[in-house]
Parts: sequence; structure tokens; C-alpha cells
Amino acid sequence: MDVAPLLRLLFFRVGQPSARGSMAYSMNHPHGMCPDCTGLGVRVQLDEERMFDHEKSIREGAIRFSQFSTGSWQSFYYNNPLLDPDKKLRDYTAEEWKILRIGPDTPLVMDYARNNTGQVSKLPYEGIVARFNRLYLNRDISGLQRRIREEAALFMRRSPCPTCGGSGLNPKAMASCIHGYNIAECEGMQVSDLIHILEKIDDPVGQPIAQQILHCLHRMIRVGLNYLSLARRTDTLSGDEAQRPKIVRHLGRSLSNITYIFDEPTAGLRPADAKRIGELLLELRDHHNTVVQFQFQGRLPGLQRERRDLTGRGLCRSRDHPLRRMRWSEV
Repeated sequence: MDVAPLLRLLFFRVGQPSARGSMAYSMNHPHGMCPDCTGLGVRVQLDEERMFDHEKSIREGAIRFSQFSTGSWQSFYYNNPLLDPDKKLRDYTAEEWKILRIGPDTPLVMDYARNNTGQVSKLPYEGIVARFNRLYLNRDISGLQRRIREEAALFMRRSPCPTCGGSGLNPKAMASCIHGYNIAECEGMQVSDLIHILEKIDDPVGQPIAQQILHCLHRMIRVGLNYLSLARRTDTLSGDEAQRPKIVRHLGRSLSNITYIFDEPTAGLRPADAKRIGELLLELRDHHNTVVQFQFQGRLPGLQRERRDLTGRGLCRSRDHPLRRMRWSEV
């Protein structure tokens, strides 16, 4: 059972004022995403401190990005009649900085000579910041050479979107609250704190949904994940932490005849928490599934009396252990 869709549905039912529709609370849907960051929650900008060396002139290499400081584009900026290529950037006036970064107020057309053909073209002058934004931030750069993409990334700065505060949601979704908390705040708090808020919901329209969410959250506590939040990125979880939410999710499903394989799901846990993991694995098995878990630090509490505890028997060097009769390719 995934909690996020249920939480969105809950806010649609009882959130005040309602954003009109459960998808209006989703950062991945046009009705719910932030208009400025399109749901990403981050704003990517050019890091001008990295782009410019204030102690050098343009001719000395003050523009650090190689795509702008070498080849044909080098002369494009050297020959700007409004800028002195030998003047240190630290000595630039405010007007000169504006010309270098964005461009002059009056459009300027310059000659651009291509390196490979020598052909001269008339092109409008474009400032460093304006050109970088157009070529590397405001379009898909996946088709560029890898080295260019990697170098361009060095000059990008990521920060939380100031409009949505990093939530990825639009103002209408952020304004909808349950007991004083919007959906982003609910997703950002610890599971143990979110439970207290959901238990206060007594609206008959939202209570059944709240109970479904609580059922899942209590299972997260059973596997020792009470400190996590629903907004926690999965790529920031350790190996055993990433496995435990999967146990919780699959316990809420009605699937059967499924084989689950867990690699040390209790690594780093206290014996009491490890025992709870064992109980949940048994629940998965009792739903007519096959559960295989590898435990290399002794037997898993709660499974010690199970005759099919193959790993424990293997550690005891049992001669009839099935894994001993398999080739590694079969394992």
C-alpha cells in the first residue's frame, strides 16, 4: 500500500480550503505542480562565482567555461566594442557587468567567424548568463557530448525553489491544511508525529482513509522506521532501511504466490526490532508467499524454530543444507 496517494485523497476530502481533486496535491500533475520549478522543488541557476574570475580580464581567461572562452566564441567576447578585453573584471562598472552578463539595452550585432569554415556571420550579441541559460538550463542537454554536459554541471547551482519552498507544489495546494498542517508539512514530519495528527481526524468523509494510512504507518513503526518521513528520498536510505518499507508495502497487498528475497533485513537493528522484522516476514509467508532471507549474523529472532531456516542451518555447516548441493551459478 502506497501512502502518498492516500494522503492526497485525504487532503482532497477534508483539507481546508480544498484544492479540488486529489491530483491537485501532486507535484507530478499540472494541477498541483509549482509553476516556477514545474514540480521539481529545486531551482537550477548559473553559479556566477564559478563562471567568472574577477582577478582576470577576458583576454586572460576570466570566463572559466571552456565553451565560451575558447574557439570562435572567444573572439566573439574579445571583440565586443562596449567592453575592454584587457580590463580586470573587478574593475568593471555596473553597466559593463550588465553588458557582459546579459547584454546591452540596445541590441548589438557582431561578426562571428566560424573556426571550421572561416565563414563570417552576423549574430546578435548575447551575454554570458543569458546565453548559458538558453543553451544549458532552458533546454534538454542530454544530446550533447558527455564532457560538455559534465562541465556545464560544474557551473550550475541547485537551491530550493523560493516559490514552493522545495515542496514542488503550487500555492493552492500549499494553502490547504488539516489541523493546521499542509500536505508538504505532513510528508516532511516523522512518521510518529504524523500518526498523532491523523488520529485527530473525526470527519466521517476522511476517517476511513486516515485509518488506512495509520495502518501502514504503524507497520513502519513495527519495522523500526518511526524516525523516517514520507518525503525522505529512497536513494538516501541504507540497504536495510530500503528493504523495510518494501516489507510494509507488500504486507498491504492481496498478492500471493510471490517470492520475496531479502538480504540481511535486520542489519544494525536491536534484537527487539529484529524480532518485529521476523514477525512481518512470517506474515508475508502466511499470505501464501515464499520468503527467502539471507542472514549472516546468526539466526533471525522469531524464526529460530522454523524448520525452513536454511541460512541458520548453513551457518551451522549442516551437511544437508540445500545450498551446499548447488553451484554458485544456480544460487
